[in-house]
Amino acid sequence: MDISQTRVKIPHTGKFLKPFKHSYHKNNSYHQHKIRGETVKESREPLAKFQAKMNKDGRVSLPKQIKDVLGLESDDYLKVIVRKIKAEKEEGVIYVYGQEFAILRVGIRGYIVIPQKVRKQLEIKPNDSVEIVVLDYYPSNTDIKNIEKLTEVTRFRYLFLDV
Repeated sequence: MDISQTRVKIPHTGKFLKPFKHSYHKNNSYHQHKIRGETVKESREPLAKFQAKMNKDGRVSLPKQIKDVLGLESDDYLKVIVRKIKAEKEEGVIYVYGQEFAILRVGIRGYIVIPQKVRKQLEIKPNDSVEIVVLDYYPSNTDIKNIEKLTEVTRFRYLFLDV
């Protein structure tokens, strides 16, 4: 069955929606390569994903662990997917009400601001839950015009050395 044709009832609203096809998974198939005589698997995947509450100014706190692992500094750029979500623990489901691509700048204290246009399109209000999928990042000296167009493509590859 094609999941894009399935209707899902949104809790507490009585409305139905069609789930998204999460297109960034299309490129997540593994490819095998030989590097220095070793067989490795290669995959392209998002670099990170986290859930948070958006504050009244549209800010979301970037987890310290993500900043540390990726070596992010203030004024660096993130290419992300912003999703409006609602988690239902009892059902074991996270509902995705919409998603948009965006380029965000990392603030001084590790905050990122969801652009007003994205908040309006997704109807995100203060204290709403969002999910941020980090696809790529660029240093602060990158000319924003040179950042790849807003797609699910990432420059980074995962190489699995122990196959």
